[in-house]
Amino acid sequence: MGFGKKLYLGSFGTILITILIIAGVNFFQSKTSFLSKGKAGIQEVNENVAQSSQVSGQVANEISEVLEASQTTISSLSANVKEKAVALEEVIEQLRAMTSASSCKKCSKNV
Repeated sequence: MGFGKKLYLGSFGTILITILIIAGVNFFQSKTSFLSKGKAGIQEVNENVAQSSQVSGQVANEISEVLEASQTTISSLSANVKEKAVALEEVIEQLRAMTSASSCKKCSKNV
């Protein structure tokens, strides 16, 4: 093998090894970069889920408080309506008694 051929093969080998080393370094740097970006993305999703969970818990608590207050108000109004209904029934009975008594007086006058 001649000197020119050895020089050619040595240069080619050096270039090939350099390319392989650069490719290996780039691969590991890319892998590290992708992993860190992936971890950051997962962390961000985790934080968003935690915030959403917290907000939905707060909304559920607020809805529960509103429902309890509404229930109390409805119970109070219901009791008031019942009282008014009883009073109205008493007034109706008194009116019936008055109208039946006055109609009986008219009946006795006509006879």
